Amino acid sequence: MSKKLAYKASTIADIIGVNVKNVRAKLNKLKCSSITETGVGGTYKKFIFSSLPADMQEQISSHETLKKIKAASTTPAPFDSTDIEIYASKYQENPDYNRRKADKYMQLLHVMDGLAGRELENAIEIWNQEHPAMRSSYKAFMAIRKKVELQGKTVLIGKYGNRLGVTTVADAPYEYFKSLYMREGAGGADGCWRITAGEFGEKGNMSAFPSADSFMKRLRNELSPSIIYYYRHGFKKWNRKFGYYVKRDYAETMAGECWVSDHAQIDVGVIDPKTGKPTFAWLTSWQDFKTGRVLAGFYHVESPNQEHVLQSFYMAATVHGLPEYIYCDNGKDFRAKSVTGGRNQHRPKLDENEIHSLCGALNIIPIFAENYNAQAKIIERFHLCIKTDFSKHCVGYRGGNVVERPEKLAKEIKAGELMPFKHADEALTDWIFNVFNKMPSNGRLAGKSPEDAWNLENPVKRAVTKDALKLFCMRSSNDITITRNGVHDKELGVIYFAEWMVPLVGQKVYNKRDVTDYNEAWFFDAKTKEYLNTARIAGLPPAIAKDTIAREQVKEAVQIKKRAEKAIKTLGKPMAAPDTAKILTNQKAFIDKTHTPVEAQEQKQTRMRSNYAEKVTHARNNKAADGKSDNTLYSLQCELSNAESELAKAEKRIISWPSEAAAKEKDVAHWKAMVAEQKKKIAAVKARKVTKLRGGSHEEIEPAPEGGNSAVSR
Repeated sequence: MSKKLAYKASTIADIIGVNVKNVRAKLNKLKCSSITETGVGGTYKKFIFSSLPADMQEQISSHETLKKIKAASTTPAPFDSTDIEIYASKYQENPDYNRRKADKYMQLLHVMDGLAGRELENAIEIWNQEHPAMRSSYKAFMAIRKKVELQGKTVLIGKYGNRLGVTTVADAPYEYFKSLYMREGAGGADGCWRITAGEFGEKGNMSAFPSADSFMKRLRNELSPSIIYYYRHGFKKWNRKFGYYVKRDYAETMAGECWVSDHAQIDVGVIDPKTGKPTFAWLTSWQDFKTGRVLAGFYHVESPNQEHVLQSFYMAATVHGLPEYIYCDNGKDFRAKSVTGGRNQHRPKLDENEIHSLCGALNIIPIFAENYNAQAKIIERFHLCIKTDFSKHCVGYRGGNVVERPEKLAKEIKAGELMPFKHADEALTDWIFNVFNKMPSNGRLAGKSPEDAWNLENPVKRAVTKDALKLFCMRSSNDITITRNGVHDKELGVIYFAEWMVPLVGQKVYNKRDVTDYNEAWFFDAKTKEYLNTARIAGLPPAIAKDTIAREQVKEAVQIKKRAEKAIKTLGKPMAAPDTAKILTNQKAFIDKTHTPVEAQEQKQTRMRSNYAEKVTHARNNKAADGKSDNTLYSLQCELSNAESELAKAEKRIISWPSEAAAKEKDVAHWKAMVAEQKKKIAAVKARKVTKLRGGSHEEIEPAPEGGNSAVSR
């Protein structure tokens, strides 16, 4: 600011909100420099701005800057259809993270338009305080402003994501890995990676070799799930899961300077087409600010949100072109009770950044209404007319509040007299465009109807293509998957298909469409919100080709199928796989490069103690080298040892319950008898042996066979 700039004490008092006497006393006390001027009322003193205290200077600067910002924000930018089309197209083609930069600077450039120097620095400082998430600096803003002047608005769009697809996997090992992985019956990614590492990895430096996940990440970035599935599972399985198929229709074989927007809940009960239950639907509409002509009305069951505002704008813009300003309500009370006598309405929160960005792309200045100021919008009058001239004459009218509610409403609901939603939509649309817009008004229109007032001024239509307006269409689906036949719209029961979808089968998308024309839809990537392409409803060929036209429909469907198969077979085709011998060699090489084996050592040998069964078998079947060993005694001794072991276990057994005492005593008695019996047998065998030795006999007692007696051989 110039040093000669000076203010009266009363002006300073108004700006900083302090009593003028206190301001004058403080400035005189501080001995601030002043000048004397003469006016109509006589002479008066002005205090020079530069001599004022720092806090006063800052408050005055902010006040002056804000006045210029507000003046700049209400000045429309020049309309350039070519620049709009280029920017809108580029903006829509980029993912959401690249649009954020444009969202920030489109709004900043407009607000700061016409400001320079110290004023601009002050304005940016105020901006940063009010928008902490969209901060900028004087230097950065001047650089952006210069770029836009030289190169156009497209420079505002971010360049993030340029490294998407960059990978650490070199082409040669990648192609080799793909040749292993992309074939029918191939092993898993880890196995194919090990073979590839055996071929291309360096011993002692395997940590530098890309991991299996890196290989798979590059593969999935370059090829869709559909292509990968085709090469790994074969054509038949791919065709059943991803392939386009010809669907037949068997039924044929037989037999529309400123626009204002707002929502209102219509006080007429209708039948929800989805649930079949009574509901009170909403109207999102756009109205011309001067003439009051309703340009579009979107009747919907769902609670209003930003999508409904954008969709209704699209409906108006496609018929009437673009406005220079739009006036959007963003307050808490949607309907003023003192004006309409109605209830508080649902308040959807608009994303001002997105609205600014979308409107900036089309050179539209958005204005957001202040809170608690519904009377300022002429559209509230329109809502009152709906209530008095339409709703009150309909079956199912409920009134604006509980006091106004008719007693007959409950009876009408119980008797099932409410209109279906579709009939109510048709009736309301007919009333808006053929009654309200054509009804003469004795107010500011001086006896003319809103439509007459519009036609008399004959405004210039700032037309743009439907494609430039696609982001204004309402999102008509949740995230859906591209199937082998396209995208199935469950709400309409139709399939959208275009050949660009073939290599993207399995990808998540969502669509936007004109609710009055379902034949074409715009599709966006569900993850990045990037615009992909358009698709139309796929026609169904007849089940039986009875004439030339029908045969051509079937032929075209078959051609689409063949083109889809050809695209899959061509995209992502790997090189020839190595032979089995080479694969085995690389598997061994991988082990050699990644594993250091432990040297084998001489093992100690020991014989485990034989169990009872082995001892008996040995006693019965093995004889000494001279054939004279007595195995019967040894066998009895083994049985005695086993009986003594079982007796000891029975005696040591712990009793958990009294009922187990008898069983324990029985086992102990049994094994004691067995021990005594075996001892008797051993004693008998020893006695016979002594007798034979005394008698000089050289007979040999052979071991008794199982289940039999010992036999004596001479």
